[in-house]
Amino acid sequence: MTDFTLTEKQLEMQKVAREFAAKEIKPYAMEWDKISDPEKTFQVELFEKSFEHGFQKTCIPERFGGLGLDCLTHVVMWEEFAAADIGFAISLQAHMLALALML
Repeated sequence: MTDFTLTEKQLEMQKVAREFAAKEIKPYAMEWDKISDPEKTFQVELFEKSFEHGFQKTCIPERFGGLGLDCLTHVVMWEEFAAADIGFAISLQAHMLALALML
């Protein structure tokens, strides 16, 4: 049977993602949802802040400058982002998919 008990590192990364989501995403998500113009609703500054944490490269191997996290850690982090705002989580995930194609 597979054990999905989170490791210390996974719990640490979950906490980082949860704190980022609570501070930078959740307080503003409802207001962003009210904006109908896609050019105004995309939060460039939020993505820049997330990039400072390396969230766009969680699954990129360390030898290519990524964090080299395993899939479960990545998913645990994305659950935290999605709980705050699914639009942000999907947008950042799409960015990561594009990066993965470059490897």
